[in-house]
This record gives sequence, structure tokens and C-alpha cells, in this order.
Amino acid sequence: MLFGALLDKLNDETLAVETVISLGDLGLLMRVEKLAADNDLGFGEAVTHAVRNFTANADADHWVQLMSTVNRAEDPGAAALKQMLLVTLPRD
Repeated sequence: MLFGALLDKLNDETLAVETVISLGDLGLLMRVEKLAADNDLGFGEAVTHAVRNFTANADADHWVQLMSTVNRAEDPGAAALKQMLLVTLPRD
């Protein structure tokens, strides 16, 4: 799926949760839920916030890693989202 189409799904809370679940990392789901709860955001808003944070603050190494991940992925949009969330979302 194209990254833009994937981001469009984030406007619907149910689709946003399903999208993150489809990334195959339930830890990410929990980290998004925590970000949402800590910042009084909806789930989709939290994912969008994390993506914006990545694009605004990622260093060159993170961008190279993202491009490498996307180039190898069967689903580049999902791979990009997952990589951005992994880098951006705080770990407990």
C-alpha cells in the first residue's frame, strides 16, 4: 500500500488500530496507545503525531535506515510506518 493511502486510514480510529495491528508488532500498538493516553489524543492522531515527529526530527541515519527498509519491503508503506513508529515512539 502506498504510504499516503495508509496515512489516510488514520482518520478512522478503527482503521488506525487495524493498520497498526497489521504491522505485526503488538508492542507498537501498546506504545501508540500510551502516547495517545498521555497526550489526550485519539489513536489515529497519535500515529500521525509520531509520523510528523519522525519527519521533523529524524537524523540522517534514521532516514537511511528508513529508505533501506522501504526498498526491501514487500509493502513499502507499511514498512515505512512501522520503521517510523519504532524510531519515534518512546519505550518504557
